Order: sequence, then C-alpha cells, then structure tokens
Amino acid sequence: MPRRKPRPRAGTEAPSRFAPGAARRPADTTPDDPGVVYGRHAVQAALANRDRRVVAIRHTPESAGALDGLLRGLDDARRAALPAPQSLDRDELESGLPAGAVHQDLVLRVEPLPDADLDTLIDAWS
Repeated sequence: MPRRKPRPRAGTEAPSRFAPGAARRPADTTPDDPGVVYGRHAVQAALANRDRRVVAIRHTPESAGALDGLLRGLDDARRAALPAPQSLDRDELESGLPAGAVHQDLVLRVEPLPDADLDTLIDAWS
C-alpha cells in the first residue's frame, strides 16, 4: 500500500499565489491560452504543422541560431508562409506569458486549430 505524504502542520503551508501582494500574470494571457505557444519543442511542432496558422514568431537574440535551425528544417513552402521573426529582449518576450513560463527564448502567437470532428478522427484511426 502506498504511503501518504504527511500533511503540513497548521500555519506552515506555503503562501497562496493569490494572496495580496502575490505576483499576478498578465490579464490577457493564461497558461492554457491556445494563441500562445512557447518552448523549443512546442514551437517546433507548431511550425511544422501545416494546419497551424502562425501569426508572429518572437525570440531573444540569444536564440536566433536555434530558431534558424528550426526554420531550416521546414520545407520552402512552409517557410514562405510564416511571418518574419521578431527579436525581442527577454523582458519584452516574457511580458505576454504566464509568470514562470519556461519559454526557452522562443514564442509563437498562433490561431487556434480547427475543431476536429470525432467521426473523422475515428475513421483516421481505423
């Protein structure tokens, strides 16, 4: 039988991130905002997905080489369909992300993917 973690004693709990004075994330984004994709692997997958319309590509100067490698891995037609990348300093890049987001200096602004029809998905699986 698995052992349970002991509960903290009263008064020793970590402060709530919603407590007065706690850092707040920007009002226009949330962790599940489908319009923001960040982090190397998520950005790579979104760039490679022809169904994904990329509105903006943002990166820091330090990640320009990594982004160039991701873009070189795409075919010419996909690269031509993408907007020109924007180089921003870290503070500007993080300003539209949730607090503590692990972005690896790469951020995309994208349009949501179309909803998939369940019957189509089942047919594709078969």
